[in-house]
Amino acid sequence: MLVKPMHRAYPGRLSFCNKTGFSNAFFHVLLMSARAPIFLFLLWSVTHHACAASRHTPLISYSPSLSDIRTVFVEQAWRDIDSGGGVPPELLYAVCYTESQYRYPTGDIGPWPYTVYDNRPGAGPRYFASKAQAVDHVMQSLNEGAVSLDIGLCQINLYWHGHRIKEKRGIPTAQSSVVAASFTRDDIDSLFDPVMNVDIAADVLKAFWQESDSLVEAVGYYHNRRPSKKIAYQQTVSSHLGRMYE
Repeated sequence: MLVKPMHRAYPGRLSFCNKTGFSNAFFHVLLMSARAPIFLFLLWSVTHHACAASRHTPLISYSPSLSDIRTVFVEQAWRDIDSGGGVPPELLYAVCYTESQYRYPTGDIGPWPYTVYDNRPGAGPRYFASKAQAVDHVMQSLNEGAVSLDIGLCQINLYWHGHRIKEKRGIPTAQSSVVAASFTRDDIDSLFDPVMNVDIAADVLKAFWQESDSLVEAVGYYHNRRPSKKIAYQQTVSSHLGRMYE
């Protein structure tokens, strides 16, 4: 999945509830500590109960702005937590910020919903102004034989996680049976929907969390299982997480 450097400091505080009394620096340190999974879980639990009364109606559709995108992360993460377990919304945002950061017309930098990363040699990232343009590009790439494409806000990889979009659309499909040729335009269009994309990213992180019994490991696995790449990615996400509150 895509990793790009920060171009400048994170543009302002996220609209996450902050009633726990924990400092952002404390949360940042915990992410990279050996005992982070335990403390992060406790932090998340306290935050969940403290913020329950302050959550608002989920965003459904909009013209993309950074404020809208942040709202998607907050609402989607809290719905996931309310359903019985989930990734802390701050961490989910930091992961996807790492994946698709882009300078908005306002000058702010944040995750961009119409990002495509083609993993073929010499291809790389593309940023599109609209969903239609992004979908056209992906369908053309698939027709050209592309197999590994990272899609949308959280850069969901079609090769590894394409079956999840089928499942979300009510089409149960084994991971091993999903090939590039099986993706329809409707599949790709759905994957560019910010709510759907974030929902799948949360599922992927939770699956890695359950597998490794470590939220820190789950963050690394989201990018790559090779130790050097995994650790570098964990550090990048941690850096972005810390800059949220600068």
